[in-house]
Amino acid sequence: MGGAVFNGGPGVVVLFIITAIACAFTAFCYSEFASRIPVAGSAYTYAYASFGELFAWIIGWALIMEYSIGNIYVAFSWSDYFTSFMDKCGMHIPHWLSTSYTEAKNAFANNGNADDVNAWSTAPMLGSLKIILDLPALVINVLITYLVYRGVKESRNFSNVMVILKMAVVALVIIVGGYLVFSQGHTANWMPPNDAGVKSFMPNGFSGVMAAVAGVFFAYIGFDAVSVLAEESKIPKKIYQEE
Repeated sequence: MGGAVFNGGPGVVVLFIITAIACAFTAFCYSEFASRIPVAGSAYTYAYASFGELFAWIIGWALIMEYSIGNIYVAFSWSDYFTSFMDKCGMHIPHWLSTSYTEAKNAFANNGNADDVNAWSTAPMLGSLKIILDLPALVINVLITYLVYRGVKESRNFSNVMVILKMAVVALVIIVGGYLVFSQGHTANWMPPNDAGVKSFMPNGFSGVMAAVAGVFFAYIGFDAVSVLAEESKIPKKIYQEE
């Protein structure tokens, strides 16, 4: 979201609303398909039933790419938060165990991020290969995979706990953040100046807001994961039934 706010400024909240409306129609489509075809496969199965095997094959690979890239992105981001939290608790995780091999190599070659350079310089060797990996990201993927393997009930219970936790964090940010904004007079930040010194809710214009659409849309993905659980329902109720 840092890049989204940098491009869109406070106006990025408008983009959240626009994206939410677009995603709502996507959710309606998924709910329609899930009620008509309550089996596993999600978009792959829906495309197979609607357009045939070729389209389903293409969409199936697109889904693999979507989840692979999404999982990698989230795992790396979570790892960064986790290692920062561990540092604050006095438990330091070596940099060569909290970054990727490619990042460390490029940073060392181009004199980039100091932590990645340090990871490349201090990493132990296994023969001629430096041991550099993002261990927290790998561990969280293994744990989530094991949770999914255990069953739907365990995954559901864990998801419910996470949703409650996230809602509590959102409420905390709204309450505490709102209090600080109004009590300390930070409302002026709602109209930041652009490069020309002109103050605006959208300092880079609407095009600057739309430049953040990829990052904002990422907050709404997950319809596949929800609709695919239709097959796991004990009594899947269909909207349309034959008379």
